[in-house]
Amino acid sequence: MAVAVKKDVKSSKDVAVSTRVAVLMGGDSSEREVSFESGRAVLEALKGAGVDAFAFDPSGSGLGRMLRFDPTTAFLALHGRGGEDGTLQRRLDALGMRYTGSGPEASAVAMDKELTKKAFCRRGVPTPPYRVIRREDQDRAEDLVAGLEYPLVVKPACEGSSIGVSIAASRFELLEGLDKAFRFGKRALVEKRIEGREFCVGVLGRRTLPPVEVAYAGSYFSYKAKYDDPRTAYIFDHGLSHETLREVERTSLAAFDALGCRHYGRVDLILTYGELTPYVLEVNTLPGLTGHSLLPMAARRAGISFTDLCLQVLGLAGEEDVWW
Repeated sequence: MAVAVKKDVKSSKDVAVSTRVAVLMGGDSSEREVSFESGRAVLEALKGAGVDAFAFDPSGSGLGRMLRFDPTTAFLALHGRGGEDGTLQRRLDALGMRYTGSGPEASAVAMDKELTKKAFCRRGVPTPPYRVIRREDQDRAEDLVAGLEYPLVVKPACEGSSIGVSIAASRFELLEGLDKAFRFGKRALVEKRIEGREFCVGVLGRRTLPPVEVAYAGSYFSYKAKYDDPRTAYIFDHGLSHETLREVERTSLAAFDALGCRHYGRVDLILTYGELTPYVLEVNTLPGLTGHSLLPMAARRAGISFTDLCLQVLGLAGEEDVWW
């Protein structure tokens, strides 16, 4: 395959390209539109850097059609079920296809909030106390959550982007929240609400990116707050002490490692107001790569342009010629 060189990339480095990248976007999940937004941004950045890249939507078509274009690497810009839960990763492994992001096991665990919690507890990663409630046990919900104390956070076990999440301050709101969560599956995770400041920490390779504090209107960081609300603010000058910052970064890497993640991701956590203890909520193995996504925002803060971020992710996936 011919080698193309494009100069004057934002990093002011030369990028040698001897690769063909399929940017996978869309999919069948409830986050399909967000995935398209991520995928288009990645595709534009890669093409702008001289990378031979093309878009591919795996929804309704087999990966065999993608293989006709002879890709050397799949850049996964998918979110939610089917693309982020290990299903696609297993298929790509079976095809011997190189791809970006975590492998099938880590992806499956990170997408399942029950499995994530169990992994955190095994590895001593601090996380809010929780219970798992199955649809058939909804009538016993209040007994099952005994000891957690209100307010509680109710979530579907296997959704992202805060889809199906609610806050419960009473038995009625708990049952109402479970009804909402069960629209997305047979299991719901109910966890104690930790009062504190919410942070997101990007991980790139074996380094953490600058933590960003998220300030939002409403009772939690909802889908609307993430993608649609101009009042949502992202704060890098958050005033954390050096010691607290190091603990947030250490805990984020511990959470990333507890699930067996690789290449890149984003860790979401709550830093308590009093003792400044970080409690990990979840790890996102394929975080958003849109113009308002947190990982690219943190990369820019670290001096890494969006183009260079995409190239580094490809490098971590094994396309050494793309980034050095």
